[in-house]
Amino acid sequence: MRGVSGHRGGHGKGARRARRVLAAAALFAALAAAPAAAQQRQFALGGTMSGNYLAGRAAILDNDLDDAAIYFGQALLRNPNDPVLIERSFMLSLATGDLEAAYDLVTPMLSVFSGDPLARTTFGVERMMVGDFVGATGQFAQIEGGRLGSVMAEILSAWADFARGDVDGALARLEPLGGDQFDRFRAYNGGLIADAAGRSADAAERLAPVYEAAENNLRIAEAYLRALVRAGDRATAMMVLDAASRDNPGSPFLAAAAAAIADPAPTALAPDALAGAAEFLYGIAPLINPDNGADFAAGLYQLAAALAPQNERILIGLATLRADIGDDAAAAEILVAIPAQSPFFRAAQLQIGVYYRDAGLLEQARAALSPLVAANPGDGDAATALASLLAREDRCAQAVEVLSHALATTAGNRPESDWRLLYQRGACLDQLGRFDEAEPDLREALALSPDQPAVLNQLGYTLVDRDIDPEEGLDLIQRAVTLNPNSGAIIDSLGWAYFKLGRYDEAVTELELAVALMPANPTINDHLGDAYWMTGRRLEARFQWAHARDLDPTPAELAAILAKLASGLPEAASTAEASVAAAQGTI
Repeated sequence: MRGVSGHRGGHGKGARRARRVLAAAALFAALAAAPAAAQQRQFALGGTMSGNYLAGRAAILDNDLDDAAIYFGQALLRNPNDPVLIERSFMLSLATGDLEAAYDLVTPMLSVFSGDPLARTTFGVERMMVGDFVGATGQFAQIEGGRLGSVMAEILSAWADFARGDVDGALARLEPLGGDQFDRFRAYNGGLIADAAGRSADAAERLAPVYEAAENNLRIAEAYLRALVRAGDRATAMMVLDAASRDNPGSPFLAAAAAAIADPAPTALAPDALAGAAEFLYGIAPLINPDNGADFAAGLYQLAAALAPQNERILIGLATLRADIGDDAAAAEILVAIPAQSPFFRAAQLQIGVYYRDAGLLEQARAALSPLVAANPGDGDAATALASLLAREDRCAQAVEVLSHALATTAGNRPESDWRLLYQRGACLDQLGRFDEAEPDLREALALSPDQPAVLNQLGYTLVDRDIDPEEGLDLIQRAVTLNPNSGAIIDSLGWAYFKLGRYDEAVTELELAVALMPANPTINDHLGDAYWMTGRRLEARFQWAHARDLDPTPAELAAILAKLASGLPEAASTAEASVAAAQGTI
C-alpha cells in the first residue's frame, strides 16, 4: 500500500463524544446524549449523578480530560460528599486549568485524602502566590506519596525557604543523597537557588555535573550557561552554547541562552521562588506515566503555569502531554496562547497545524500553517505539514505546488532533510497519475536517505502496482519490511508484490498479517480478497471484499469492489490464475 499522506474519516472530539454517549447509555439508560455544539462545551449532561459519572468515566477512557471534568463536576453537584467524585473533580479541574474550582475543592479533598501530593501541592502553591511562604511550607510538609511525594515536599519547601531569605536552609534541604534517582532534581534546584541568591560560582559548581549527566537537555544547559556568565566565566558559557547549537541547530529553545551570553548582566534562570517552584513542577511532570496519571501530570503543568505564566515552555510541555494521550485539539488550543513575538511562535504555529490536522479539524490546521508557508516558502517543515493537510483533502495539485516552492530554494544543493519534501511530492504526483514525474522525486529522496522505509515502500509499491518493474519493486519493499517490520501498510505492499508476481500463497500469508495490523483499512482488505480468490478461496474472498466495501473506500475503490462482488475478478485475472496453476503442475 502506498504511503498515506492523510486519513479518511473524522477523529475529532465530536466523534469521540458520540461514541462515549452510546457506551454510557448502554450502561445506564438515564444518560442523556452528548451535544452537537461540542466546541462551545454546551451540551446536554446526564440527568442523574450516575449518568454523569458514567459519562465522565467514558471520557477519561477516551483521554478527554475537559469533558471528564464537566461530567464529574455535574455528578459532584448531585452528591457533594462522595469521596470518589471529590477526588475526580479536583484532579480534573486542576488538570484542565480551572484553578478556581480546584482551589475550592482542596479543603474537601484533604478532608478525605489528607496527604494527597497534588492537593497539598495545590494548597501550598496557592499560599506561595499570595506571599504566605510559611503556610506554603506547612502544606508541603504534609505531602505523602512515597519517594516522589518526599522529593516534591523537599524541593518545594526549599523554594519557600529561599523566599523567606533562608538560603542556607534551602540548600541544606537539597544535598544529594547519593544514588537516589531524584538527586538530579535536588542538584539542579540547588543550583537554581544558589544562582537566584547571587551565589553564581556555587551555582555553576552545582549545575556542572547535572549538565554533564543530562542528555542534550537545553533547559539545564541554559541554567548552567547563565550561572557561568553571572560568575564571570563567559568562555565556558560560550562552549556550552556552541555544543547546544551544534546538537540542536535552529532550536528556538536556544534563543534565550544566546541572549544571556550577549547580556552584560543576565538574570538567573529562576530569579524568584515562584519561578523556581514552577521550574521544578514542569520539570518533573514528564516523569509521570501518562497512561496511569495524565491528570496528575497535567495538574503539575497547570500549577507551574499559574506560578510562572510567562514561561512558554510550560505550555509546550502541557500541549505535548495532551497530544500524547490523544487529545490533539486540546493540545492545539493550549499552544494558541503563545504570542507572535515569542521565539517559540513559529514552532508553536507549526505544531498547532499538525495537532489540528491529526484531530480532523482541517480548516483550523490550514489557518495555522498557510501563513507560515506564505511568509517563508522555503520552510520545509511548514511546507511538509501543509502539503500533508492538502493531500488529506484530496488537493494533491496544490500540495505539489507548495512542495515545489520549498524545493526550489535548495535546488542544486539539497540537504539530506529534503528527502521528506521529495518523498511527499513524489507520492502526490503518483496519486495524480503523473508517475513519470513522481519516479525521479522518489529516487532522489532515496539517494538522499537510503534507509527510509516510507520511501522504499512508496517507490516499490508503485513499481509493482503499475506493473512497471515488479521485481525491483519487490526488492525495495523487502528492504522496507526489514527496516519497519510492524507496518501494516508495508506488509500489504509485500503481499501485493507477491500477488502481482503470481505468488498467491505467499501473498495470502503477508496480506493476512497486514489485515491483522490494520484491520480497518479498505485497501488491504480488498487486496486480501483478491489473494483469496486467486487461491480458490472464493467464499472468503467475497467476505473480504464485502468487508472492504463497508470500510469507507474511495469512490474508485468502491466501484472496483462492487464489480468483484458481482462477478469475481476479471477474466484476465482468472486466465492468469490458470496459467500459474499450469506452471505449478496443479492442472
